[in-house]
This record gives sequence, structure tokens and C-alpha cells, in this order.
Amino acid sequence: MSAARTFTGIMRLGSKTRATGGQGRVVDRLLMNDDLTVAQHLEAERLIGLAQKAKVYLKSPRMGASSFGGNRPDMMSSGLMRYARYFKRVIRKWGTEGAGILHDHVIEDKHTKDQARINLLAEMLTRD
Repeated sequence: MSAARTFTGIMRLGSKTRATGGQGRVVDRLLMNDDLTVAQHLEAERLIGLAQKAKVYLKSPRMGASSFGGNRPDMMSSGLMRYARYFKRVIRKWGTEGAGILHDHVIEDKHTKDQARINLLAEMLTRD
């Protein structure tokens, strides 16, 4: 089965479909070009989901957040903590360069034609 057909099936079967304009996200194009496997693409989508739950797209954490009435501060949200733990593991295994590649191409959606970066991205998205 081709990557394009598999990708279309994933987008239809997903619980939350997201509309992609133009050619889609970088990880979508890498899947279509067979630079990523379906499992690696799903890991990239999981990372995008972590970023969305951590609200990294919306705002920076409030460092002066305080807790009133038993509520946890905004910066200590579980979504942000899961996102931080994910990147802590990436930095431990791949260093800050690896974390930068993941952030640039998965979170920030920056395109690259550098095959070495694409290969490293694919390796990082492979679950152990």
C-alpha cells in the first residue's frame, strides 16, 4: 500500500481531523515522499498533540502565576509538563541539536531539503 493511500486513510480514521492548506505540514510531505514511515508520522502527530495540549502555540507560561483556592498554577499544567518531559528525553538522547530539529520541522513546520536532517528526524521519530 502506498504512503499516499495510507496517509489518506489515517486522516479519515483519526478521531480529530485537521485541515491542511496547500501541501500540508512538513511531516505530511515527508510521509508522502516515503522519507517517514507511518509509525514515524504518527509519532510526529503525537508530538504535535503534546504541543497543542501544552498550549505552546498560544502563549508563553506565566512565570508569576500563583495558586489560589487549591488550583495549580498555569505554568505547571500537565500538558506543559508532558511536553517538557518529552523534550528532556530528546535532549538526553540526541542533544540540543536533535531537539532543535524536532522543534523546527515538527512544531514550527519549517521545510528542509537537507537529507541528513531528514534522516535524523526520521531516526528520532522512531519509537524505541
